[in-house]
Amino acid sequence: MLMKKSTLLLFVFMLVGSCSMVGVNKGQSQQKPNVLLIMMDDLNTDLGCYGNPVVKTPNIDRIAARGIRFDRAYCQFPLCNPSRTSLLTGLRPETTGVQGNYTDPRRELGDRLFMPEYFRENGYFTARVGKIAHNLFADSVSWDVSVGSEDVGGVDNASSAECKDRTYCKTSNRDEDEQDGRIARRVAQLLDENRSKTFFIAAGFSLPHSPWYAPRKYFDLYPVESIPLPEGSGGHNKKRLRQWRAAYYASVSFVDAQIKIILDELDRLGLADNTVIVFQSDHGYLLGEHGGIFDKKKLFEEAARVPLIVSTPQGPRAVASSRIVELVDLYPSLIELCGLPRVSDLEGTSFVPLLANPEREWKKAAFASTKGSNRQRFQSARTERYVYIERTDGTDPELYDHQTDPRELVNVASDPRYSAALAEMKKILSEGWRKALPPPNS
Repeated sequence: MLMKKSTLLLFVFMLVGSCSMVGVNKGQSQQKPNVLLIMMDDLNTDLGCYGNPVVKTPNIDRIAARGIRFDRAYCQFPLCNPSRTSLLTGLRPETTGVQGNYTDPRRELGDRLFMPEYFRENGYFTARVGKIAHNLFADSVSWDVSVGSEDVGGVDNASSAECKDRTYCKTSNRDEDEQDGRIARRVAQLLDENRSKTFFIAAGFSLPHSPWYAPRKYFDLYPVESIPLPEGSGGHNKKRLRQWRAAYYASVSFVDAQIKIILDELDRLGLADNTVIVFQSDHGYLLGEHGGIFDKKKLFEEAARVPLIVSTPQGPRAVASSRIVELVDLYPSLIELCGLPRVSDLEGTSFVPLLANPEREWKKAAFASTKGSNRQRFQSARTERYVYIERTDGTDPELYDHQTDPRELVNVASDPRYSAALAEMKKILSEGWRKALPPPNS
C-alpha cells in the first residue's frame, strides 16, 4: 500500500536521501536526483556480486557495493520486447498486449507515457544510448536525445572476415571500437554535457546477447577447459557447452569494463552523490542447464530471474534483499525515489520500503509467462520457496522446491508429499498478482 504523501517524503528524506535538499536557505528549490539506468541484454545472475566464483565483474560489483542487490528479482516475460515494454510502462504483458518481439508497443498502448517520457514531462532531461526499448520499436519511446546501437558506429563484427557467421568471436578490436564500447563512451559524454541538468540517462548494452563478440583479452580471462558445466546439462557436447559459456562470460566481462567508463565519469563529475543508479537486465539466459539449453523464453529460474541492483544517495550500501521484486516494479519505484507525482494505474509495486528494511514482509509471489514453439502459452508463479509452471490449458503442471532443488531438476507436481504445496501454488497463480501484493501498511 502506498504511503500518504507527507509520510512518504519524510521517509525518503530520512532513510533513503534520494530527494535531498541541495540548498540550505529557505526558498531555494529542491533538486531531484538524477537517474542513471544501465541495462544489459540477456544477462543472467552469473556475476561476481551474485556469488559466481568464475565470472569477473568488478564494476557491476562496484554498483552493488554502493547499493542494494535484489536476489529474487524477476522479469514478467523472458523475451526482449515484452519484458522491456513491461518495465518501461509499469504494466504487465497481459495488459500491454506485447507478448512477442514483433508487436509494436504503441498498437495497444497508444500515447501512454513510458517511464522516460514521464520523467521528461516532470522536468528531466532524458537520453538513451543503445537498446532500451526493443530495437525494432526504439521510436516507440521519446527521448530528448535518442542514439540507437546502430548510430554509435564502430566495427561491424558480423560482417568482418574474422567473425562472420560465427556464434562467438575473439576480435582484434580495441574496446572503444566495439559497439558497446562506443555506447559507454557516448553515455559518458552525455553525462558531461548535461551535468548541470536533472537527467534520466540510459545506457543499453547489446551484450551478452548472442553472437558473443568481444576483444580477445576478455576471452583470455576464461580458459575453456576451466569453465564448469551446470548441473543437469545432460549428454550434450561438453566442449561446445564450455566454449559457449566462456564466450558468454567474456562478453559479460567486456561490458563490465565499459561500465567502468560510465561510473568513473559519474564520479569525476561529482554526480554520484545525487544520482540513483539502476543496473539490470531485461531477462535471464540459460547456459546449458536443463539438458543443454542456450536460450531465454523459458520459465526456469535461469531465464526468469534477473540481476537488479539499485544505488541511491545516502541509501543502503552493500546489502542484499531476499524479498521478491519484479521488473514491473521499477517504474513506480523510481517515481517514488525521485519524489514525482504518483501514477495511479501502474501494475508494479514500489520497492522503496525495502531500501530501509531489506527483509521486511513483502510480495508473496512473482508472475511470468511465455509462449512455446507451438504457440502454447505458459505461466508461472514464484514464491520464496516454490516455482509453479503450467500451460494455460492446465495440463502438465510443474512444481519445483527450491529448498531441496534450487536447480529445478525434479518436478514434484505428482509427488503426493507436495499435494498441499501444489494446491497453494495453483491458487496463487489463479488469483494473480493483485492478491500477492505486500500486506497493508508494509
